[in-house]
Amino acid sequence: MAGYLTVAEFAVRSVMPSEDVRALVTAEPGFVEALLEDLSDEIDTPLRKRYRAPFEAPVPRIVKRWLTRMATLECYEKRGFDPESKEGQLIVNADAAARADIQKAADSNQGLFELPLRADGTDTSGIVKGAPLGYSEPSPYTWLDRQREAVRNGCR
Repeated sequence: MAGYLTVAEFAVRSVMPSEDVRALVTAEPGFVEALLEDLSDEIDTPLRKRYRAPFEAPVPRIVKRWLTRMATLECYEKRGFDPESKEGQLIVNADAAARADIQKAADSNQGLFELPLRADGTDTSGIVKGAPLGYSEPSPYTWLDRQREAVRNGCR
């Protein structure tokens, strides 16, 4: 599986300077490519139960954003940085926010992101829609008769 971003796309999207990305690619051949693939799979893993992951082109932009934020932190860790600095805290917080968003998206009760659903579902929207919780009878008193019959027959 290829990652959702190429190294060039990552360099454009990341807050890490492009020169630093190029230096990391040169110093550690294959690291960034493998990282983007691994993190793409990490994003897919909790989303597979509900969404059509791995996502096909065009990949949702929010997925690319999550991947960029997560990969930026790991690239900085590989290159070396001070996580206690202001900039370092922003990078760490962006990674934590991306991971939290992925968990929110994977939550089947309160999924907050509109991503392509699995093909085996009947609906194409990730938003759960309500339905009427009642029915009607020709007579307004029929429900009483049905309830009495259910009690007499031992059904609830």
